[in-house]
Amino acid sequence: MAGLVSPPLNEIPKLRQPLTAGEKETLNFLVKHLPHTWEIYIQPHMNGLCPDFVLLNPWVGIIILEVKDWNLKSMDYRWEGHGNNPPKLIATNNQGKTFKLKSPYDQLMHYKEEILELYLP
Repeated sequence: MAGLVSPPLNEIPKLRQPLTAGEKETLNFLVKHLPHTWEIYIQPHMNGLCPDFVLLNPWVGIIILEVKDWNLKSMDYRWEGHGNNPPKLIATNNQGKTFKLKSPYDQLMHYKEEILELYLP
């Protein structure tokens, strides 16, 4: 079982942003399966960032988890990109409306850059 969990499990219902079903399932898995050397931080505020989970282990490192509760059958998801432009994540719903989504990869890369700059200048 994981060591430190912050905030404590009994305070999870008091979070400003309630956990989604996928985040709850992820948290339960982490608490149950991570060794005691791991610390779990839930929705930590780090210089304007708020990833779903940050896991710390002094002998292993840092893991940032961003959980997406997407129903992949509810929309058509695809990547679009032209030439040297970075690809964009596009979704089309059942009514035919198409819109751009925030890329989970870009979001994690942003967290990585900010954390490295903030804590390892």
